[in-house]
Amino acid sequence: MHRTIFILAFVTVLAGVGAVRTVAQAPPARPTPGVPAIGASINELAGTVTMIDPVAQRIEISEPSNRAGRTVEVTLATKIRIEGRHGRLRDIREGARVSVSYEVREGRDIAMSIDVVSVQGTKRDPVTPPTAPSGLVVK
Repeated sequence: MHRTIFILAFVTVLAGVGAVRTVAQAPPARPTPGVPAIGASINELAGTVTMIDPVAQRIEISEPSNRAGRTVEVTLATKIRIEGRHGRLRDIREGARVSVSYEVREGRDIAMSIDVVSVQGTKRDPVTPPTAPSGLVVK
């Protein structure tokens, strides 16, 4: 009888150690794209786009109160709206007025959403030089 109780106690302890070991080896939870991390705060920013880096997937926004500007990273989960319509990073132009919601993750500002509220005067169309009647370009 004592031997049976001892064996049951021993098996119970081994099972408990195995469960603790399994939990300890579980990989850390990764944040879900587009969903703020637990305890993360969403920050708001409004200003003018001063730089777009499509390769690094970043834009810089200057605020009236911050001349240096703030750079935010754009991810696949970032929601971009241009005057109420769905847009992409390549649709945003320097000089556009934007409103950005972002969160700080591991010291980086990650854009959750970018709303372009004004695109007036932001297109950089190449300037076509005037031509003379002969077809020559006037400089």
